[in-house]
Amino acid sequence: LDTALMQRLERKADAVKGVYEASGQDWEETTYRLLATYLGSKVNAEPMEQLARALPLRVLHKHRNNLTQLEALLFGMAGLLPEPAEEQDEYVGTLHREYRFLATKYSLTDKQLPATIWKWGKLRPAGFPTMRLAQLARLVHEHASLFSVFTGSESAETLLKSVQITPSVYWQTHYRFGKVANKVSSSLGGATAEGLLVNTAAPVLVAYAKHKDVPNLLDRAIALLEQLPPEDNRITRLWDVIGLHVRNAFDSQASIELYNEFCTPKRCLNCQVGIALVREGSR
Repeated sequence: LDTALMQRLERKADAVKGVYEASGQDWEETTYRLLATYLGSKVNAEPMEQLARALPLRVLHKHRNNLTQLEALLFGMAGLLPEPAEEQDEYVGTLHREYRFLATKYSLTDKQLPATIWKWGKLRPAGFPTMRLAQLARLVHEHASLFSVFTGSESAETLLKSVQITPSVYWQTHYRFGKVANKVSSSLGGATAEGLLVNTAAPVLVAYAKHKDVPNLLDRAIALLEQLPPEDNRITRLWDVIGLHVRNAFDSQASIELYNEFCTPKRCLNCQVGIALVREGSR
């Protein structure tokens, strides 16, 4: 498990490095892009990544103290702002006015994404693109440095509190524009927040540790995984059936790596477990 985990972290760190190079070697921009991509989940990861590239963090930071302007930029650039109509609430009209002004100011109009790029099917309302963008706006609004949030704390509990935010008032009663919902789960959920730390914070820590050659940051990433509960998915449940009971995110990440990189491609003779089984069977 130790070996498998380190292999997984190394590969994820290499992916982070690729984003770092593509974002002009800027750790803040790197963290923002990775965070946005994760919030999109598998369904909307690509549109969120495209949005983060089209709308740089430096532009959002100029309006960090104004949550409405952050939402206007994100929803507008995502192509998700509906056309204002008389029956719609004032909020939509406000976002339109702010977006038209800001998009012109920063020459962003030609980079706007088409609304058709976003997927809504097979998603729970809490995972709708509109909710994820509202949550991203709040995260940028709350934290002057997302990178420091991920690298500056040794406590998983503190990190979870930092990312489990509640979006603006409008998105506490809506999942989509113009449609009031009776009950809205607007805060970033516990499982989503934990996954964010596993799949974004830990890899960023490892990549930065390698970049700066600071081993204690690598230790902190491992400690973070040890503090977080295990992931519950098809692969971890398969391991559980045969007796490998994952205790924390360290174990679940390692077991996923074993399954994907050794079991599935049948690389048994490259796996310590496989080698041990072969030796046992030859006796």
